[in-house]
Amino acid sequence: MVKMLINTKSKFAVIAMINLAKLSKESPVKLSELAKRQKLSTSYLEQLFMKLKRAELVESVRGPGGGYKLPSLDISVAQIVKAIKPPEPGAGKGWNSVSKQVGDSLNSIKLRDLLL
Repeated sequence: MVKMLINTKSKFAVIAMINLAKLSKESPVKLSELAKRQKLSTSYLEQLFMKLKRAELVESVRGPGGGYKLPSLDISVAQIVKAIKPPEPGAGKGWNSVSKQVGDSLNSIKLRDLLL
């Protein structure tokens, strides 16, 4: 059994993905725009988006007017968290049960559910 940790980077990645979902309906979004919205450095988001891209949770568009867009709104929060911080080995039966419930919950929440 593995435990799923939600750390600060994971939280920022989920928020960035929600913002990306809201902003990328018409055209790709630049990381500088997302960084400004979240009051983060662009270089910090670049690190997160490299991992999200590697996990195929975002697509990059090159050239003028380029940036990032989502391939789907059916991406789960668990997928985002796993892309940023892979699961770690569990720490005992009690923790494994809690971790499984957290993982199941995060798996059931999709980006489309978080758009208001």
